[in-house]
Amino acid sequence: MSRTIDFLKEYESEVPSKFPENTEWRSENREWLKWSRGGSLVLVEYMDFIPSHLTGEFL
Repeated sequence: MSRTIDFLKEYESEVPSKFPENTEWRSENREWLKWSRGGSLVLVEYMDFIPSHLTGEFL
């Protein structure tokens, strides 16, 4: 057999993939995920905007 096939067989997972279930969940929750990601980005941008001397954090 080829080295690639041998490698894949050696590291094959014993647990079945949850990729289809995860894909379905993301599809069903697309709007919530978009809203959540947007909120997170707003928070990160705000944290980058705050001068470090106001937060007590110094690099």
